[in-house]
Amino acid sequence: MGWTTTDRRDDGMTDREFIEFYELRGVEILDHAKAGSTHFFVYKPPSTGQNSVIVALTERRGDEFGVKILDESVGPADDRCPRRILDLLGTPPNEWAAQWRQRCHDRRAGAGKTALKAGDVIRFAAPIKFTHGHEYQTFEFVERSTFKADSTGTLVTITRWRERTDWTLLVETGPTAERYPERPAEPSVAGPA
Repeated sequence: MGWTTTDRRDDGMTDREFIEFYELRGVEILDHAKAGSTHFFVYKPPSTGQNSVIVALTERRGDEFGVKILDESVGPADDRCPRRILDLLGTPPNEWAAQWRQRCHDRRAGAGKTALKAGDVIRFAAPIKFTHGHEYQTFEFVERSTFKADSTGTLVTITRWRERTDWTLLVETGPTAERYPERPAEPSVAGPA
């Protein structure tokens, strides 16, 4: 189950057409969706008669095009399958497919909590280890994929954090939230009356 790569300089096909023609020839495709560079194809295998999913990972480097075909029964890592596709499926062929489908549903359920504002603080279920060797679990949102690590204030990048469902919002800032409370007014010194 490796990658197939080829030169796609002037073939005149879309990625979907290429995958269907060269990789899925003879498979009856019932529906298709794309998330990023991953394609999800619904098909009905003759052996089970239940709708299932083929996941096609793709990658481009210049004129080179790579594709890796995975059946849902191997539990693909990419869990961005749209609900529309998941709703067309029959009984999962095995436990790995059932777990993959559940991860896709869980990801969709958590997709609404991705709107953070600068200053919001989140905590992941487990610490994240970074390339410099340090691990952090709590972060303050700065912008895009940039966060300040909890205790150190170190700026870190957490790619694809919006797709993760394993974090909770600890501190929410808002238009009326004060980042720094105002100092109390100095007491006035009253003279003798």
